[in-house]
Amino acid sequence: METVIYKTSDGGKTWSKILLPVPKSYKKYYVMSANVPVLVGGKNYTFTVEYRELINNKTVNHVITYKSNDGRNKWEISYID
Repeated sequence: METVIYKTSDGGKTWSKILLPVPKSYKKYYVMSANVPVLVGGKNYTFTVEYRELINNKTVNHVITYKSNDGRNKWEISYID
């Protein structure tokens, strides 16, 4: 599974595809929801993605918080819940 976000720098005229890192153990999960990236200073952004899987008829949720320190060009995992 790939988790993808798209970035625009020209008001939506063109978009760039950016792959997010996903731990191997999360490859079987699907994305349930994602927040909009939030500017937290200068070029620093953060957002969360909720991953979900159904295991033995139970829903398992995990949240990964991503951060970017280069203006949203590259994202890395900053927190896993």
